[in-house]
Amino acid sequence: LIFIAGGDGNDQVIDTVARTAQVQTTDLAPDEVARRDKLSALVRIDAEGGFIEALPVNGDFDRGAPLKLTLAHPTQAAADRVLELQPTGTGWRADANIDAGNDWKLQLEPMDAQWRLKGRLPKGQLAINLRPSLQAD
Repeated sequence: LIFIAGGDGNDQVIDTVARTAQVQTTDLAPDEVARRDKLSALVRIDAEGGFIEALPVNGDFDRGAPLKLTLAHPTQAAADRVLELQPTGTGWRADANIDAGNDWKLQLEPMDAQWRLKGRLPKGQLAINLRPSLQAD
């Protein structure tokens, strides 16, 4: 019980979840697209510059379109942030001051939500490689 009360087992879920009786379901199609297209991206917080950026690592991204980055606080939904990252010469960027004093659950996706990449940014860490939730066979 102590582990559950103070540990990582109580994170909120970013995905839209449908409930039927006792069963919870979510749409995994965006995760499948990201896996199939082998997408990954690095998200980096620049605290001094006051911005956050996403840099493509692998896969074929639409470099002219903005991306949506969701930063979900693991326990306080009121602290969640949703940013629209605009295309730059190297990736995508938005002005933002992000508190590195707690963990964040990140989700990166295009505005039409056709694919998504996820990851967890631990407290004090300023960069993370986001990947598809579904892994290759």
